[in-house]
Amino acid sequence: MGEIFTVQNDDHGRRLDRIVRRLLPEVGLGRIYHLIRIGAVRLNGKSAKPSSRVAKGDEISLPAAERSPHADSAESPETPSAGPHGLQGDAGGRAPSEDDIRRTILWESRDLLVLNKPIGALVHGRGSLGSAVEEYLSPRIPASLSFRPGPLHRLDRNTSGILVFSKSLKGAQVFSRLLRDGKIEKYYLALLDGKIRKQAEWIDRLERGGGWLFFIIGAFIVIAFGIFEFIRAPDLNIIWKVGGLALILGFVILLFSVFRERRKALKTDRYKDIIR
Repeated sequence: MGEIFTVQNDDHGRRLDRIVRRLLPEVGLGRIYHLIRIGAVRLNGKSAKPSSRVAKGDEISLPAAERSPHADSAESPETPSAGPHGLQGDAGGRAPSEDDIRRTILWESRDLLVLNKPIGALVHGRGSLGSAVEEYLSPRIPASLSFRPGPLHRLDRNTSGILVFSKSLKGAQVFSRLLRDGKIEKYYLALLDGKIRKQAEWIDRLERGGGWLFFIIGAFIVIAFGIFEFIRAPDLNIIWKVGGLALILGFVILLFSVFRERRKALKTDRYKDIIR
C-alpha cells in the first residue's frame, strides 16, 4: 500500500521528479527515475513521466517501502548554532530564538520576509541564519511537499544588512526575476575609522576585458596565418582542406560571438563610466 501526498499551492507547476526527490531524500536519483518509469510512483492513480507537471490538489502515491521512517524528521532543520556571539552578538552563544528572529524583521508580506542580518551570522549551511529562519517560518506558512523558505541572495558572514527570504514559491520566483532583470539594486556602505587626508577612490571589481581583447587579437592573427599556410599546401587532400577550413570558420564564428556578447555587456554596464 502506497503513501498518498496531496500537492499544495507552492508545489503547483513543479515537475513530478523534483517533488519525489524531496519526499524520498534518502533514495538515489537513478532509483527515483526507475520507480517513476515502472509506475511505482503514481500521479492521481496513474503512471506519469518524470517531467509531468503537477497541479494543486493532485495526489502523488509513493511505495511505502521506499519511505524512511525518519524521512520527515530528516527534512526538518537542525537547531542552529548562533556561533560564538549568538544572533545578536550576545556573549552567550545560544541558539537563535523566535524573539531573536522577530527583532531582526524589517518588513514582512505574505510572500517575503526581510531581515536585518547581523554581523557574524552565516546565511547558508548548518548553524546558519537560513536554518533559523526556516525553523521560524515552518509553522507560519502553508504546508508544501517541495517548497522550503530560504534566502534569495547572500551576504558574507561579516557583512550586515538587508537579507530577503522567500515565504512562498511565488515570492521566490518574482524576486529572482526582478533581480535578474535589474529591477532590484543592491548598495553596500562602508564605515571607515581614521582620517582621510586626501581624496581617494576604491573600486573592487573583476575586470577581464583587456585579457579578452589580447586573446581575440592573437587568435585572429594565428587563424589568418594558419589559413594562408593551409591553402598553400599543394599535396594536401581536398577533403582535409575542406574539413580544416570548416573547423577554422567555426572557431572564427565562436570568437566573433564572444566579442559581440562582450560589447553588448559593456553597453548595458551601469559602471562603464567609472574611472578605473
